[in-house]
Formats: sequence, C-alpha cells, structure tokens
Amino acid sequence: MMSEDEIRTFLQENFAEVLASKNKGAIMKEVMPALKGKADGKAINMIVAELCK
Repeated sequence: MMSEDEIRTFLQENFAEVLASKNKGAIMKEVMPALKGKADGKAINMIVAELCK
C-alpha cells in the first residue's frame, strides 16, 4: 500500500490538470482506477479533498 506522501506525489505528478479543476468528483473518477489496490480509498479521498482547497 502507498503511503499518504506517495499518494500525494503520484497525484501531483500524474493528475495535475484534473487537480487544477478543483472538482473532487471528477478527480476521484480519474484517480481511483489508477490507484485501485495500491492505496487506501479513504486516504485517497482525504488527500484529494485537501488538494481541492
């Protein structure tokens, strides 16, 4: 499982355009398939919410 820091780095490197939209639903839709089985969904959700602020 990926740590919170690894998830944050992965998202910022691979999903910068989607993160810029600040649309949590759209971000989760893009991110979850890429991280399925690699990271905890709750941790991903928390980090995405944090990055949307």
